[in-house]
Amino acid sequence: QEAKNKIFEIWKERKSVMLQMPTGAGKTVLFSSVINDIVKVPDSNILIIVHRTELVDQIDGHLQKYNVEHGIIASNRPRNLERNVQIASIQTITHKNNEHITKEFTPDFIIVDEAHHITADSYQKIVNAFPNAKLLGVTATPYRLSGLGFTETFQSLITSPSVLEFINK
Repeated sequence: QEAKNKIFEIWKERKSVMLQMPTGAGKTVLFSSVINDIVKVPDSNILIIVHRTELVDQIDGHLQKYNVEHGIIASNRPRNLERNVQIASIQTITHKNNEHITKEFTPDFIIVDEAHHITADSYQKIVNAFPNAKLLGVTATPYRLSGLGFTETFQSLITSPSVLEFINK
């Protein structure tokens, strides 16, 4: 709840925030809860970007638990672009055959799972296509092997308690 409150507070002042939480600490649960709050505002469009099919399925399951209607933009999946929440495979949504999607669906919020990938051209293409969207990136590893940071994309960083603190709680 603390992290969720911080996300909404930061969004009041800034456009983008990265949330770091350890693997298994509940990043998907947390951003699904954030989405559940956002969808209560009429006509709020949310785009969730992932890089693996397993993550599409994981997020799909969590959104179903919240009864959040959503579509999926991934290969070999039926699409419903009329839904306000879309889970998208980065490979599918940036494919040249799907350029019409980013013209038909304009997100107010973009959530990037495994946000340490955000510097890749494909992710930057989506972020740059929607400059007015609020951005939330979640990751267990907010660093790159090159040593370069994420400050060009994210204006704030929220760090969660450590694994030991989670276990103790």
